[in-house]
Amino acid sequence: MMSCETAELALLKGDYEQSNKEALLVGNFVHSFFESEEAHQKFIDEHPEIISTRGASKGHLKANFKVGEQMIDRLCDEQLFTNMDNTCEHEVIVTGKLFGYDWKGKIDALNVEQGFFMDYKTVDDIRKRSWSDKYRGMVDFVRARDYLPQMWVYSQLLEQKYGRPFKCFIWAVSKQTPSDVQLINPSSVWLEPEEFWIKEHIDHIEQVMNGEVAPTACGHCEYCRKHKTITSAIDVGEILAE
Repeated sequence: MMSCETAELALLKGDYEQSNKEALLVGNFVHSFFESEEAHQKFIDEHPEIISTRGASKGHLKANFKVGEQMIDRLCDEQLFTNMDNTCEHEVIVTGKLFGYDWKGKIDALNVEQGFFMDYKTVDDIRKRSWSDKYRGMVDFVRARDYLPQMWVYSQLLEQKYGRPFKCFIWAVSKQTPSDVQLINPSSVWLEPEEFWIKEHIDHIEQVMNGEVAPTACGHCEYCRKHKTITSAIDVGEILAE
């Protein structure tokens, strides 16, 4: 919603589908493997579009999903990852109340006894820098994709449920060949400011979702480009200002 209220509302209502869904599917392909063997096979069965129907590769995974297999193998080759992952329960639903609203999350991997949770992130390049309006500069993928508020929310919901703090870990794996992999442990220095960021915006987002306030369009995402209507000209100095 913070990226583009209009586009996200259209997605939630089913009025809009993103054109490039394959990147999301690759991420889901990787996630399903670590959920369970049954979940992974179910994902493959429910998404025949990931299997090639042409030429010599007919009946085999398409190229991007072969990269997905490599990403899985790269994580499995990392001993620290397997040591942590094998102790966890996967795809754990957690609920709670924050800022007066009900929240629900699905945690990739959770170890209640040792007090930590993990989230798997597939990314083009772990070292890539991207511009962030929120941070007003070039930042890493964790901040560019706003994963920090997600991690903060999960930690709060877990603390509410179990009455004690949980450590947060992100396992990042890249879509490069060969894949890069990195374990990230966001400290409180990064997570705590997200409480104030969410608190600042949550009431407005709720009003937008309830139809009490009209959504704001960002003007440059895929949805906005598709629905853009030109009514007048702009000056050269306004090109980058929009």
